[in-house]
Amino acid sequence: MQRRRDLKAYAVNATNYAITQSFRNVRTLHYDVVTAELVNCVDRSKCTVHLKWETLKAYKDMCHAKGTQSDNIPIEELIRESVFFSYCPFANKA
Repeated sequence: MQRRRDLKAYAVNATNYAITQSFRNVRTLHYDVVTAELVNCVDRSKCTVHLKWETLKAYKDMCHAKGTQSDNIPIEELIRESVFFSYCPFANKA
């Protein structure tokens, strides 16, 4: 019984670490508009050529505030939205 109690803290720490690493890996995936693929981008938040998760999250938050549907968002609409000019570096070029 004591052994299980001692291993519980280790299991919690290992689980938290695994979840943290998973989210870190997801944040490095950005959408490349040119190739229409998810790419592993090492620049993360400093990236200036891909759509990032922050862009999608901001769009979903805006749709939620308006009370509109935010599922199945066309990429073109996401790029066109003026609210994303600060997030999306190539939105002004579209």
